Amino acid sequence: MVKLLNVLNSAGCGTVISPNYLNGQLHGALGAAGLDTAIFEGGMLDQTNGRMVNCNMIDYKWRPFNDLPHFDNMFMETPIPSHRFHAVGVGEISTSPGPGAVLMAVYNAIGVRIMDYPFTRTKC
Repeated sequence: MVKLLNVLNSAGCGTVISPNYLNGQLHGALGAAGLDTAIFEGGMLDQTNGRMVNCNMIDYKWRPFNDLPHFDNMFMETPIPSHRFHAVGVGEISTSPGPGAVLMAVYNAIGVRIMDYPFTRTKC
């Protein structure tokens, strides 16, 4: 079982327009989308017809925000002159480091390299 206790997230976002919205975006993107991908999320395919059997938000394993670990977000504000408002989007790219960070932590803890996710006991 993997339990995340604290998360330190850092993002370069150009000019910060709304710190509260940015905080929420990073929390959701890295937390609910990025980190949970490595621990919980997984598509289940019906081998007989090739269809996904957990293709809705009821059957797909997903954590609510209040179950996420403690988050600290750091913003690296560097205005980007070529972009409107000197800002860039951070939501999509913020999910990327989550699965790799979790799987590296699992490797450091148990000494077994897991190369795909979600991480389950059967993969050890």
